[in-house]
Parts: sequence; structure tokens; C-alpha cells
Amino acid sequence: MGLFDEYIPDPPLDCPVCGSPLNRWQGKDGPNALMVWRQGCAGPVDQRVPEELRLDPGELAKLRLPGQFTIYTQCCGGRFFVEARCRTEDGIWAQTDLMTAENAVQKTRESRGDFEARLRWLRGVNH
Repeated sequence: MGLFDEYIPDPPLDCPVCGSPLNRWQGKDGPNALMVWRQGCAGPVDQRVPEELRLDPGELAKLRLPGQFTIYTQCCGGRFFVEARCRTEDGIWAQTDLMTAENAVQKTRESRGDFEARLRWLRGVNH
């Protein structure tokens, strides 16, 4: 059904390009079952599926995020996603680092030209 989970960073993050508050974070490193994860909580805080498809509360409480994962959202109407790298400590989502021009890395399937365009966007050039 769902191919992603939703994420709520705490504290909330602002766009590194325009400074707008960001929301509607998604990611594909969790169970990908429309779970809702909140930073600081061990298990998902919700599951956005019809009641008859929801996991039992006990099963939901057992789920955990991987040690490192990436989340993303849209902003600035551009062709790039705003991304953040996240880490867990003792099974709890503990850290979120917004990706900026200073810490961005080229993705495996990203051409050099596309990476350079993304860096320009992160720097606010051609925004």
C-alpha cells in the first residue's frame, strides 16, 4: 500500500534555500507502511492507513528505525528535494542534520551535472 513513511523532526526544520518552515517529511528507510515517526520517540506515533489495515498497537510499538536514515520534503517549487540525514541512539530517533551545500554528497545515481545543479540550488543560486 504505502511505499514510504512520514517523519516529524523535533525541533522543526527550515528550508536551507528560502528559510520557510518545512513539513510533510517522507522517507523510504523505515518499514514503508505509512508509519508516522516523531523525533525523540522509539516507535511510530501513528499509521496513516484505514483502521482495518492498521497494525495491532503492540506490533506497532515494536517497530524501530535503522541506525541511519534519510528523510526528504519539497520546497521552493524546484526540481530538488530538501533532505536531512538522521540517526538513532538506543533505537530512538535522536539526531537530524539538514543537508546543505556544505555537507551535501553526490548520490550514487546522480550525474555530476545534476549534483552541481543541486549544489547551486542549495546555495540559492538560480532560485
